Amino acid sequence: MNEVGKKELAFLLHNTWIVKENDVEQYYAIKHQLHTIKPFITEQLGSKLIVHPRFIKLEKVPIMAKNYMGIDNFEDPLEYVLLMLVLLYLEDKPAGEQFVLSWVADFIKTTALSLELDHMPNWDLTQHRKCLVKVIRYLTAISVIKVCEEEKISFIENAQADGLYQTTGISNYLVRILKNDIFKYQTVADFEEDEWMDQNIDKGEIRRYRIYRSLMYTPAVYHVDLLESDIDYIKKQRYKMKQDFEQYTDAELEVTKNMSIIFYPNVNQKQYFPNNKTISDVVLMVNYKLQNEIAAGTIRLDDNEIATVNKTYMERLLKELKDEKQFCLSKLHQKLPLEKFCREVLSYMEQYGFIEVCEHGYRLYPMIGRLVGTINEKKEEPYGEQINMFGGNDNETVHTG
Repeated sequence: MNEVGKKELAFLLHNTWIVKENDVEQYYAIKHQLHTIKPFITEQLGSKLIVHPRFIKLEKVPIMAKNYMGIDNFEDPLEYVLLMLVLLYLEDKPAGEQFVLSWVADFIKTTALSLELDHMPNWDLTQHRKCLVKVIRYLTAISVIKVCEEEKISFIENAQADGLYQTTGISNYLVRILKNDIFKYQTVADFEEDEWMDQNIDKGEIRRYRIYRSLMYTPAVYHVDLLESDIDYIKKQRYKMKQDFEQYTDAELEVTKNMSIIFYPNVNQKQYFPNNKTISDVVLMVNYKLQNEIAAGTIRLDDNEIATVNKTYMERLLKELKDEKQFCLSKLHQKLPLEKFCREVLSYMEQYGFIEVCEHGYRLYPMIGRLVGTINEKKEEPYGEQINMFGGNDNETVHTG
């Protein structure tokens, strides 16, 4: 596969979709490379590629749901409820049809009442209005709707504020179509198993799809989460898998006793770790401290190289790091209250597969030992010039949740 094909596949992997109206050049570049991209998508990932006159979309469906998966900046379950209701409102509207925000707000309230939803919007509450605005902003960002006109006063500030929008006609393709009746589903596992219903998941092509997707769509694959047949497949097919990833992507495969990962040695983008965000530096230093604690026997690993620590322990460790490494933290992180600093760092660590929230605190995974970093500071100048290990930007936005 040529380098252009790798670039176009990466574009599909890192974007919700490519809308022709917004990026004609990229749209046709991908169409011209479909013959090189499709084999990996269909034979290794078993994923659905939608080539529509208005957009191209690779459906990226993970094998296992994780806490960090979701829409960036969505923090409240109500936001997901509102998203589905707005999509329901747009369902039968043709491209180019205009509507106002107040119509959507009325539709949401009426529909939520008729469906007797657990999350019931109340536009008298600022937080609920903020949730709807975030949904509208998200749908605008991914080109499901366009902004025609908005009042200077935001809907967040005033429930009577309005706006004029236009649908682009692609809203029906945002959410994947499930094979079965979702009203019968009771657990997350039911949704995870929908695609493989009535199929043998530990043999043949289904097993291959599951393993390749796990590697492509999650930061790391821990063998403790896999079936014995999955682990056996990775051990026996690792060289073939390595060739596939090198042929179709810029990734390299690494398999250890307890985990398998793909990494991009020559790529430095915000989707990967480490990257040029200063919080990436912080996590490297946290991992270094945790690795020292493991080496000293303070943290004990099980046979899968996994450990569990309580919330208090992690907060203490992060407080120590914040106090000790002030000089190399971004100005935003220096000023951040400890509680928000901890929330930001731990959330970021979970996003990249280093830790996971569990009943007793946090589960620490083997990835911690693979990516570590430290600073050799000058003792006589503890608060001298700031050092960014990966060129982080002090002006980046810090999401505190």
